[in-house]
Amino acid sequence: MSSRKGYDLRELLIPVPPSPGVWRIRREGVRLAGTLNSSATLSGSLENPAARGEIRWNEAQINQQAVQTAQGGFAFTDGRLNFGAGAVLRDGAEPIRLRATLPIVFPGATVRPESNSFEIGINAENEGLEVLTALTDGALEWLGGEGSLELTIAGEQIGTGFNYVPLATRGRAEFRDAEFNSPQLPEPLTQVNGTLEFLDDTVVIPELVGQFRQGSVQAAGELPVFSPLPVESPLEVTFDQVELELEGLYSGRIDGVVRVTNSALFPDLGGQVLLTRGQVFIADEENPGTGGQMADLETPPIISYNNLLLELGRGVQIVSFPVLNFVAEGKLLVNGPFENPEPSGTIFLRDGQVNLFTTTFTLAGRDNTATFDPQFGLDPVLDVSLRAAVQETTRPRIISPVGFDRLGTGTEIVDPSIERGGVETIRIEARAQGLASRLFEGLPDGEGIVQTPLELTSSPARSQTEILSLIGGGALGTLGRQDPSLVVASSALLTQVQSIVGRALGYRDFRLFPAVDPRTSALGLGAEVGVNITDDFSASILTILDRGDSTRFSVRYRIDDNWIIRGSTNFDDDNRGAVEFQMRF
Repeated sequence: MSSRKGYDLRELLIPVPPSPGVWRIRREGVRLAGTLNSSATLSGSLENPAARGEIRWNEAQINQQAVQTAQGGFAFTDGRLNFGAGAVLRDGAEPIRLRATLPIVFPGATVRPESNSFEIGINAENEGLEVLTALTDGALEWLGGEGSLELTIAGEQIGTGFNYVPLATRGRAEFRDAEFNSPQLPEPLTQVNGTLEFLDDTVVIPELVGQFRQGSVQAAGELPVFSPLPVESPLEVTFDQVELELEGLYSGRIDGVVRVTNSALFPDLGGQVLLTRGQVFIADEENPGTGGQMADLETPPIISYNNLLLELGRGVQIVSFPVLNFVAEGKLLVNGPFENPEPSGTIFLRDGQVNLFTTTFTLAGRDNTATFDPQFGLDPVLDVSLRAAVQETTRPRIISPVGFDRLGTGTEIVDPSIERGGVETIRIEARAQGLASRLFEGLPDGEGIVQTPLELTSSPARSQTEILSLIGGGALGTLGRQDPSLVVASSALLTQVQSIVGRALGYRDFRLFPAVDPRTSALGLGAEVGVNITDDFSASILTILDRGDSTRFSVRYRIDDNWIIRGSTNFDDDNRGAVEFQMRF
C-alpha cells in the first residue's frame, strides 16, 4: 500500500537542542517555511506498522533564507524512524547532509523500539557552511573559505510523544582561511584557521586564529554554551594590534588578553587589555554611550564585564566633542553590563584642553585627574586646573598693534602683546572639580546672577561675571557694530583655528586676533606666540599676517593687579618701555 501527501509549512517552529555549533539562535527555535511533499509505501500491521518513502521540501526557507533544494528518504520499522536528507542552499554550493534516528510509538502499536535513545547528525563543508548564516539568522555570516562541520546530538525520548531531550553533543569544526562577519563587527574576521570541538554543552578551542583590521586575534580554551559549568581552561582571546570600534565607548587600538567565562549566552569578560592610540568617549545625558548597538535579535548574548583591567597607554584621549579633549594614562577596573559599563579608578591627565564658550583652556600643572566611579558610569569626576588668555577692551578707540603710531604723535607706548586694536590680555585660571558632563552647568541668567562649578580667577583681577563675559567672546563684539551671532561665530572659528595651529607647532600659548590698520581702516589678522616664564613674567612675538614690517618682540612683568612693567621692540628703529598703573572703579 502506498500513499502520497503534501503538507504546507507556512510557519513551522522547530525547537533547537543546545548545539554549541550555533552561535546565536532565537528563543522559539529555527523558523522553517515552505511545502512538504512526500510519498510512502506502508506495510506491516497496526501493532507493528512500517513505512518507506521519500520527502521533498519545496519553496524551502530557513529563517527567511531560501534553500534551493532539499529532499531525502525515510524508513520506519520496529518503532524507529531512520531519516537521511540533503540540502543545497544555492548553485555551486556543496550539499548539507542530515541524518537522524528517532524512536516513535504510534497509537495502537504494541511493538516498542529497542531503546528510547535518539541521534541527529549534520555534516557540511565549504560553501555548505552558509547554513550557519541561516541557522543564526545572520548573527554569524559565513563569507567564504574552506571548512567542515560534523555534529552529532544524542539524547532520550521522554514518554511516548514527540518529546526529545538532548543529553550529549559531539562534533568538530575546522576552518582554513575562512572569513566571517557579524552585525557586531565593523569589518569581517578574515584568515580564520583552527579547530573547534563540541563536547556536550562545552566548546573546546585548541587554537583558533584570525585577522581583524590589520591585527591578529587568537582564541584558546573552553566555554560552556548554555549553562555556566566549571572548566579547566577558561576561554582566552588574545588581541595583537587590533583596531576596535565600540560606538559611544572606545575607538582605537587594543592589545592584551580577554578572559571569557560563564557561558556563551551569558559571557563575562575579564582579563587585561592595553589601549593605545585611541579615544575613550564620555557619555552625555542626552546621548549616552551604547557600547555598540547589539544586532536586532530576540535573544542576543547578555554580555557583562567582570574585573576587566583597562590600561590607558600612549596616545589615548578622553574626549567629549566639542567640549573637552585630554591625553590620559592610568588604569581602570571595569564591571557591569556591556551597554553601560561601570569603571572605577583614577586617570592622570597629562595634556589637553577644554573649549569653554569661545575660549580654549589648556591644562596647567601636573596634578590633573579624572576619577571614574561606578555609580556615574562613563562620566568621570574631573579635578583639573586650566589656563587661558583672553582680550578685554581698554580704550573706546582702536589702536594700532604694530607701529601704526607713525601716523600720529608717537607719544603713546603701545604694547602689542597686551593691546591689540584697543584690547588688553587677561590671563584666566579655572579650577574644575565635578562631573565632566556638568562642566558647563550654571551660565549667567537674565539678571546677571552666575552659578557655575568652575572656580574662575584672573590676572589682573576681574569679577566672576566679567570673566564669564570675556570667555564668552564679548571682547570681539567691540570691534564693530556687527551682528552678535556673527561675532560669536567668528570668535569660535578663530578659537578652533588657533587651537589646531598651536597644537601642530607645539606652543601652549598661541593666539589669533583681529587688528585694524588706521591708515586704511582695513581689518587684518594678527598672530601671537607667547611663553609664560613665570606666573607674572611673560614674553611674546607678535605679527600682523598680511604685513611684512609688523613683527615685534615684547616682555611683560606684572608687579601686582595695579602695576605693570612692559617693553617691546622691532629690533630696528622702534624700541619702547613703560611702567603702567591701573585702577578699576
